[in-house]
Amino acid sequence: MISIIISIVSCCIALASIIFTIVKYVSVDKQIANFDTIIKENQVKNLKEEEEQSKRAYVGANDYYHKNDLTKVKFYNRGRVAARNITFEVIDGLQLQIIHAEKLLPYPILNPQESFEISVRCWSDKALCQIKITWEDECGKHEFIQALQLY
Repeated sequence: MISIIISIVSCCIALASIIFTIVKYVSVDKQIANFDTIIKENQVKNLKEEEEQSKRAYVGANDYYHKNDLTKVKFYNRGRVAARNITFEVIDGLQLQIIHAEKLLPYPILNPQESFEISVRCWSDKALCQIKITWEDECGKHEFIQALQLY
């Protein structure tokens, strides 16, 4: 009689462990499916962002030469497509004079990894100047605000 009870109890334990294993497998399988969906959504999002980035130009500027009140400013395109109609304006009220480049701006086309430079003269005691650079590319019109050191 005891052996029958022991065998029934062991069968119940085995059945409970089988049911627990099946429930746990289904639960983990659902979590894996959810993670897989999230990963695929992120991959699609990253591909879209990369595709958008590949269609954009990024125009910036650096000041690199200072003598008296003359500063040379180099505009560059670090994007993947050409930038068109590049212009800039001073947004903090300083008076800048563009020297020998009046006919250069708006700059018609700036290919990726290329640059052009202009000379500016400033009559101010402020060392920093904020400029707003605007350009167009395949995605539309963009602008970027940047600070330049004038002397």
